[in-house]
Amino acid sequence: MKSTQWSNGMYATVGGKGITSRAGAAGARMLLDKVGMPAAITAALAGTTTYPGHNRGRVVTDLVVTIADGGTRLGDVNALADQGELFGPVASVATGWRVLAETASRLDEIAAARTEVRAHVWEQIAKTHGGRIPPSTVAGTDLGDVVVLRVDATIVIAHSRGASGPRPAQLSLFEQHAGFRFQVTATNLPTGQQVPFLEAVHRLQARVEAFIRRGRDTGLRRLPSQRNTINLGWCVAVAMACDLLAWLRLLTLDGELAKAEPKTLRYRVLHVAARIIRSGRRREIRIPETWPWAGEIAAMFDRIKALPART
Repeated sequence: MKSTQWSNGMYATVGGKGITSRAGAAGARMLLDKVGMPAAITAALAGTTTYPGHNRGRVVTDLVVTIADGGTRLGDVNALADQGELFGPVASVATGWRVLAETASRLDEIAAARTEVRAHVWEQIAKTHGGRIPPSTVAGTDLGDVVVLRVDATIVIAHSRGASGPRPAQLSLFEQHAGFRFQVTATNLPTGQQVPFLEAVHRLQARVEAFIRRGRDTGLRRLPSQRNTINLGWCVAVAMACDLLAWLRLLTLDGELAKAEPKTLRYRVLHVAARIIRSGRRREIRIPETWPWAGEIAAMFDRIKALPART
């Protein structure tokens, strides 16, 4: 049997209607609407424009959805604009440039608007997770009120001599002479904790580095303009996109998807293809039943619709 037999008789045409490749991204947009982000941003940007044809909050949040969806430049918002049957009217790229500049001129107002929306979202996340924000864990243990500081010093001794001996290139001169590696962990943990547990606590720095990596994967790998004002507005939108992905995980998804990296969320959820079925005033997003995460995506939409609107 030839390895190419599966593709016999296959060809591609252009002309499909009622189909979207961004069904999950529509859920992300719905979530921003449900928590009141477009209205909050519109109020923050009130009076900044002589072009009143577009709702500023909608322009900003469409850019936020685009970045969360994997967009790396302003022109990528056309991925939403080209699917008007699902997303409706989307502002032009030129309008997006103007709104980014306006956003940079109202940083304090934007920050205050985001703070109000985030407080509402955190309240809903706490309700979803038994009355509190999900805590950080180390070695499977809830740290509670523990505070951990990463400090470079020489207090806690950890023997590093192995079968092949210490590696001098990674040790200070003092450590090379003693044959040990030294580090310090400053914490308010009770005395008597085991060194391996303290080491695991100390390595929470990796969590910070993970968030930096996710930021780079969500619009920070390159800035869109040579103008600082545009780039500043872009960074605000990136921060909101990172919030959006976190809210999707914590409010609407379970299991592996609730801990998924941005690239995984995009592949499994945001970029899922679906058929749009119209019936009267209703639109049904029909996800293929063979997609492995179809049930989770349908449940995501149901949870978003069930969320209380911010008042």
